[in-house]
Amino acid sequence: MPGMKQFVSLMANPLMWPLAAFISFMSGPWSEEFGWRGYALDRFL
Repeated sequence: MPGMKQFVSLMANPLMWPLAAFISFMSGPWSEEFGWRGYALDRFL
């Protein structure tokens, strides 16, 4: 399938799984949580 090169290389090297999980967490839910708390929480309350 097109676009699966990164996934295949990650599955081939299990030592990279923690790094990939950390990068995914930092770029997604963790940064979003701080953004919403800083922007919208005061307005909601």
